[in-house]
Amino acid sequence: MPPATAARTITPPPFLIQLLRAYLDTHNHPHMFVTAEHQLLRRSTFAGFGVHDGRVSFDLVVLAAEDADDAAIREMVDRCSEPNHTEGELDERVAGFYERLRGRFPDDGEVGADSPWMSTPLSVGIDHVFMSMSWSERGSPAIEAVVALAGEFGLVVFDPQSGHVVRP
Repeated sequence: MPPATAARTITPPPFLIQLLRAYLDTHNHPHMFVTAEHQLLRRSTFAGFGVHDGRVSFDLVVLAAEDADDAAIREMVDRCSEPNHTEGELDERVAGFYERLRGRFPDDGEVGADSPWMSTPLSVGIDHVFMSMSWSERGSPAIEAVVALAGEFGLVVFDPQSGHVVRP
């Protein structure tokens, strides 16, 4: 394995190229991957990642927060993470997103070798869906579906590891 300072050439999948281009359009730091506070990444930055049976995971959150700014979205994610989340009417867009997503990538039963999920069932609330996803090829089709369906339903995708927001 090359040392950490060695340059590498990678070819990301097409969906990731689209996401990275959108990210770069809003990015003004000399390094592409930095924290939400524009600091360089450190090992401790990846506290949101998990390792399950030797497999690495990461989280994505889909929210009914299309008009909120980035700070409000982070606050909403924090509130949605609390055990006493606000109750109310289920946002129909969230329900539609979840039903379509789980129709393609079921989240019931055991997590199989081909599942993009690292834990099931997905965490669904009145205004959000939290997903712990596999950081592997098996997660790639699900990421594409999450972003496409969120856009279709007018929902926001939030990456808690980077703080990046993808709006519809």
